[in-house]
Amino acid sequence: MSKKAVLTKGNIRCHAWMSNGNMIAAIDDKVFIYDTSSGDPRKWKVLHQFDMHDMCVSSVDWSPKTNQILSVSHDRNAFVWTHNKKSDTWEPKLVVLRIDRGANDVKWSPNGKKFAVASSAKKVPISYYEDEQDWWISLMIKQHKSSVLSLDWHPNSQIIATGSCDFKCRVFCAHMSEIDKEQDNGPFEGKLEDAPEFGDLLIEFPTKGWVESVVWSPSGKRLAFASHNSVLSVVDFSGEDVDQQILKLDILPLRDITFVSETRILGVGYDFQPYVFDDNGEEWTMTGSIDNTKNEKTKEKKSTAASFWKNKTKLGQTKATKALKSKHDNTITCVRKKKDGVYTTTGLDGRVFEWKVKSTA
Repeated sequence: MSKKAVLTKGNIRCHAWMSNGNMIAAIDDKVFIYDTSSGDPRKWKVLHQFDMHDMCVSSVDWSPKTNQILSVSHDRNAFVWTHNKKSDTWEPKLVVLRIDRGANDVKWSPNGKKFAVASSAKKVPISYYEDEQDWWISLMIKQHKSSVLSLDWHPNSQIIATGSCDFKCRVFCAHMSEIDKEQDNGPFEGKLEDAPEFGDLLIEFPTKGWVESVVWSPSGKRLAFASHNSVLSVVDFSGEDVDQQILKLDILPLRDITFVSETRILGVGYDFQPYVFDDNGEEWTMTGSIDNTKNEKTKEKKSTAASFWKNKTKLGQTKATKALKSKHDNTITCVRKKKDGVYTTTGLDGRVFEWKVKSTA
């Protein structure tokens, strides 16, 4: 079952939900905030528009802890937007990331105290707010050899995983003594010789394609990443040894993935469909697509001489027919959790679809 909203005639690169699900932030060329409280996608309306960035906005995230919105762009800057209840406006604060290439992805830490940015400068700025200076300060993770495309925080907000164009998924220590309490090494606790410091590489996994998306499971004991060679890798840290399973997919590459539960992953990408992957206790397998759209053909219009030669020239055939095999008709770029059991997808077709997904098979 799904619901559809058409937000733009262009493309949507990313979206993020307010914690109560009553608002959505979506990226076209700018950031738009929609009121979704009516429940009917046809009645969604634009409440706010952010246009402070000078170039293409690449990613957005909404903190469930502080109700602040983050946006990053190819202009190499980030903005933290804070809502002013009295004037009902969003007030921006510029964050100078100190990178010389565009920003590709951004994520709030689960505790809402810091955020991380994936950039084409081979760096990952980790930013936190300094009360005395009234400013966001960024520290750098620099051990990448190419553009960083994606990242995700461990649930403890002290470890971060990154995916980059150098064909590797890496896990770093992001503990900051300035704002974090006791250091928590998560799944690496007791397995490291020395206590890691900020920016230390904890482990890395090679692959044969650039890493499109990386995500931690809710418990933080599993890590999944999707690479552009149509491979999904799932790493299990729960045992004494690190166990990695590699799924070679017979579909086009996945663009974004998320854990529905410890044993289920939802992935979207260049096949225009959302796919489910399940752990049956022994291995991970692709269960199939949750898009049950039937194959249908559009009605053929009466042919004219002009359309005959136009179709002949552009399509190599005399009639233009289109098979509708999925609800999205272009690449799905983003999948996000709206609430328990409900996920949304956005894509280059300018559409938002809502899907009901069970936590187990």
